[in-house]
Parts: sequence; C-alpha cells; structure tokens
Amino acid sequence: MPRRGHPNRLFARLSTKQGLTLIKQDGLYRLLQNPDPRTDYDSAERVYVGGHRYVVGAVEAAALTDAGYGDWLTPANTYGSGPYGDGPFGGNS
Repeated sequence: MPRRGHPNRLFARLSTKQGLTLIKQDGLYRLLQNPDPRTDYDSAERVYVGGHRYVVGAVEAAALTDAGYGDWLTPANTYGSGPYGDGPFGGNS
C-alpha cells in the first residue's frame, strides 16, 4: 500500500518557514523561493533576501509599492519624525 504524505514520518510533523527573496533586475521585481546566488544575484540591481530587514529610501519604497510590494513595507521608527522627534515631547506621541 503506498504511503501518503512526506516519506519521512519525523519530517512530516515539522513545519518550517522559508523566506522569499525579492530581486530587482532590469527594473522589474522577481520573487524567488530558492535563488541561486551565482546566477540570480550577479545580474541583479537589488537583492532583498528573505528573513532580513532592509532600510530603503523613498524612491525605492515608491518603486516597491508600484510593483505591488507596498504591503511588505513598514515605516522606520526613527528619531526626528516629529518636530522634536518621537515620544512624549515630540509631535508623534
């Protein structure tokens, strides 16, 4: 009788999270699950490896938003965003 599911009973019970890598190449973004650094990274303008945080500028953030990745962006919590920064004395308390 054929077995269903994963061939290894131990690994069938485990779940892992795998990061996705976003690559910008020739002005277009590609989402890859298992990129090959030798071929995919060399010709890329930008590489965002999954599982990491990156600081991007306003131009790159606009390009990512236009490409449909705006939901992936979170504003950086940096000092100086209000008139006197964040916090009880700043404008964003």
